[in-house]
Amino acid sequence: MDCQKAKRLISLYTDGELKENQEKELIAHTNVCQQCRKEMELTMKVLEELPAYRPPDVSPYFLEGIKAKIAQQRKTVPAYAWVSLSITIIFSFIAGALLGNAYWIQVSNSEPASVEEAKSALKLEAFENYTDGSMGDLYNKVLGGA
Repeated sequence: MDCQKAKRLISLYTDGELKENQEKELIAHTNVCQQCRKEMELTMKVLEELPAYRPPDVSPYFLEGIKAKIAQQRKTVPAYAWVSLSITIIFSFIAGALLGNAYWIQVSNSEPASVEEAKSALKLEAFENYTDGSMGDLYNKVLGGA
């Protein structure tokens, strides 16, 4: 065994996670290699000095209490959240329609090249061949017959 492999196995050895054959091979190497033996002794000393980890004491109902609070929060979505979301969507649609209409009117009153440029910028050609009552038709009506 080389020193690089031995150093990787030292941590597993101190945690008691090595297979029997790997442990024998590591001990045989540390009997011959003074540097790896010192490394293993130092690692074991550090682990002995560290206090053992002890999980904190918690009530047996702690997890159930957290689950209940999460379930309660999911049920109590305030009504104003739905109202504000609806208002935001409606306002966005109206503002977009008005701004688009204002832009279209401004461009329509200018040169023919500007009209074609505006149609291209707004991607209006995508809505031209839709049937009556479709979203394309509604879009064209909102923009003033674009």
